[in-house]
Amino acid sequence: MPIKSINRKWLVFSFLLLILCLSLLFIFNKPTSYAQLNKHIEAKGIQLGMNPNDVFAILGDEVDQDMCVYGYEYNYVDYGLNIGFRLDDDTVRRITLYSPKYSIFDLKVGDTLENARRVGLEQGFVEDSKVNGRMYMGNIYFTPVSKKGLHVDQLIIEVIDADIIN
Repeated sequence: MPIKSINRKWLVFSFLLLILCLSLLFIFNKPTSYAQLNKHIEAKGIQLGMNPNDVFAILGDEVDQDMCVYGYEYNYVDYGLNIGFRLDDDTVRRITLYSPKYSIFDLKVGDTLENARRVGLEQGFVEDSKVNGRMYMGNIYFTPVSKKGLHVDQLIIEVIDADIIN
């Protein structure tokens, strides 16, 4: 076997191994737990998985509780935050931002919808064919909301079923 043939095989093998390693790194670097997701959320210290007392310590407890599909929520109008809790274990399962003070994946209210979509896809989310604008990764949902279709009016990060992340 000539030397060139052996070198070419090693080069191809090395290249394929590099592609495999980079693919695995990309796959396993996606946010799939509360801890990983919370690294990408800046919402005055509010994080997924917190209990109501932790939220009250940061935002206050003078807020009305409203029911929602998967539990209940508190709307902190002065802060531009809406916090949704799971009914079964009283932990934060959804954070909605409607103030440009805060961010999810470094995106803020007012950013372009196109950029928010691009960032969501880069984070590993897939577009949801059932709900316009919503993206998902397993049971983690990321939704940039726009009333006019150009700029983000709200950013929502939520976990529908906490079993995959606990």
